[in-house]
Amino acid sequence: MAERLTKPAESLGRLSVGRHGKKGGKPKVEFTEIQGFTITQFAFFPEQKTAAKAMLKRQFSVPSMPDPASSCREKGCLCLRPELGKLWLVTEKPMLADLPASMDKYYPLDISASKLCLLVTGPEAGTLINRQAAVDLSCPDGQFMATAMHHVGVHILKVSEDRYLLMLPSSFAESLTYGLFDIACQFGVKVNNPAKGSLKGIEG
Repeated sequence: MAERLTKPAESLGRLSVGRHGKKGGKPKVEFTEIQGFTITQFAFFPEQKTAAKAMLKRQFSVPSMPDPASSCREKGCLCLRPELGKLWLVTEKPMLADLPASMDKYYPLDISASKLCLLVTGPEAGTLINRQAAVDLSCPDGQFMATAMHHVGVHILKVSEDRYLLMLPSSFAESLTYGLFDIACQFGVKVNNPAKGSLKGIEG
């Protein structure tokens, strides 16, 4: 498992829990690391799309497959579609051990350890993200965008106009988060304790 950003308070350094940067008024950006999720990837070929739709409904009660670069949420499951032939299912419990053998044709893979999920909220959240990534955040809520920060590929889920979930590669997550933190200090930034074990943490 990749090392998370959340360490004991005395060793967090610049990302210690609390308020940082600009003084006065309410902080306009907040950081919350979202923990306790499993991200399971499924892959399918074009000729398997109809079967994959049926699989989502039968196995996970997801009534329809989201469009590419989009998402949907159903009964404790967040379904993301990062690519044309890939699905990421975010759940609160591991699922690989409970999958029937018939699911093997979709190449299920637990990618949880490869991602750090950082929830960025507040009235300046979009401005902060655009300082690091050239991505159009005027898109509809629920859009799941692939972009880059400092040439490192990242994914961003737009939950609402002032709420974004960043999925950062674990190997670069610390440096990317420090970069975002440094920029956010001009707006006033609050670093929260991690949110664990509930998809409510990323609801709008």
